[in-house]
Formats: sequence, C-alpha cells, structure tokens
Amino acid sequence: MSTNRTYSGPKYADEISTVSDLDNAMQWLVQQRPLPGARIGNAPCNGGETIESALNQPPSTKKIDFNLSDGKVELKSGRQRIGKSPDSLATRVLDSWTSKPFPGKTRSERYSQFVNRFAFRTNMKIDGVSGYYYRYNLSIRLSDKVHKKTGLYLELDEVGERIWVCFGKDSKKEKLLFYDEIDIASIMEKVELQYYAKIEQKSIGNNRFEYDVKEVQGRRFKLPKLTTKSLFEAIKSGLLSIELRAHICNNTFCKDTECHGWVKRGPGHVRCHGTAFRIDDSKISDVFEITKIA
Repeated sequence: MSTNRTYSGPKYADEISTVSDLDNAMQWLVQQRPLPGARIGNAPCNGGETIESALNQPPSTKKIDFNLSDGKVELKSGRQRIGKSPDSLATRVLDSWTSKPFPGKTRSERYSQFVNRFAFRTNMKIDGVSGYYYRYNLSIRLSDKVHKKTGLYLELDEVGERIWVCFGKDSKKEKLLFYDEIDIASIMEKVELQYYAKIEQKSIGNNRFEYDVKEVQGRRFKLPKLTTKSLFEAIKSGLLSIELRAHICNNTFCKDTECHGWVKRGPGHVRCHGTAFRIDDSKISDVFEITKIA
C-alpha cells in the first residue's frame, strides 16, 4: 500500500474499535460528498486508499483491515460500472521452490522472475491521452485449462496439498508456483466477513479523481471453509477464480501515467505481486450472504 497520499477531504473523527463503531463509520461515509482521491491518477487501489484516508486509517499492510474487539472485517471497494468485471476478494503472492525454477530469495523476487518469463506485450489506453501505448502484462485468469497465450494452467496436488501453476505437459511439465494450505487459510481470513463499498468515480482534471461512496454491503462467506481441493473445484466450476494481474513498468506507459513503481525504480520493475482471488458479479450471492450496512 502506497504512503504517497495527498488526501484533502473530510476525515472521520471517532474511534473505530467495535463492529458497531465500524457500522457508524460506514454510515458517515455514505453521507459525505464525493471524496477527493488520495493519490494522483486512477489506479484500481486509489478508491480503497481514499476511503482509508477518510476513515483516518494509515496505509495498511495488516493481514486484516479491522481487527476489532468483537470481530474481524476486511474492507473492500469496487467501482459501479457498466460491465461485469470480477470483484477482488483477497490477494496472496504465489510461492515457489527456493532454488528452481526461480532462484530469488523472497516470494516477490521469484514471482517477478516468473512474470518476466511469461509476460506478453499488449496495447494500453491512457485516460485523456490520444493513441495507445505498449506494456508487458501478465494479466490472465488461471484455470485447469491451458491458457492459449502463455501455456499456463492449474493442477491440484492432493498429496502435497498444493495448487500448482504449471507449464508444459508430461515429461516436460514444470511446476512453477503454488498455493498451499497456509495460503488458503490466509485467504479465508480475508473473505470470512467483508464490508464492500460501492463507489462512483469522476475525473476532476489534472489526472485527479473523486470517489462517491453510494452503498456499503456486509458480505459473509457462506461456503464451507476452503481447502486447496475445494478451492480448485470452485475454480474448475467457475465459481471462484485466481487471476494474475502483474505488469512490467516501462518508459512508454508507466512514465506518462506517473506509475509509482516507475518513479521509484524505473523501467523493468514488476508491479502487482499479489495474485487476485476473485469472483464474478453474477456469482456473489452464491458465495456470500449479503446485508446492507449503509
């Protein structure tokens, strides 16, 4: 989460220590005028960071956004939009062996090496700028079927209790990255109870945006507790998905969009190490019990 915030809007003054306190804060959010974006640009995380800023919460690297005295709540936000792009429920960096096939010392380093191997060139449009720019992306949904452009697919290892990202077949098959039961437990902690803020966005010029919180839902996970096997079956059935969404910073796109990673490290930096655990809009009621909070 970025610390490069320039939020100038209203801030919630009361303490948030219980679920009831959080409910009151959500009511306050919905009553506010559109909130000025906490950061320049319209990156997907800017809506969430703006809400955090309005709630007087610091940039968070915590496992759970609100670890309250009487419950744990993960706060998510999504833009009201035309179309049915999926909601992101949680993120988790896929792991790999510590030597082969990627020799990086950390999960993020090994994931970056994976992205550099499989990313492919795409054309991107920048809001307010004419023409298209290229960028190297690895933004795909993984399933048990082979992805046509990359050749990547998922495979369940019931004995080792892992979901593997694989490449190739038979004797040439490579097991590249995995989720294990520890990863699934971490994902479960983030999806058991979520407060989901529906927001509208509007450009206010100079690469700045404002965000209007229209509604907040409480979403309680109603499926049985996930394991690697049940998650794999849910992915096969289309109920849930694992989505890679990494890209590589470069001079022709990230510089002109003021990409924070580009500013800090220059071209070649892999962004978005957290792989998204997602659900389509049409499947939300199959997975969650939904109540209106504000």
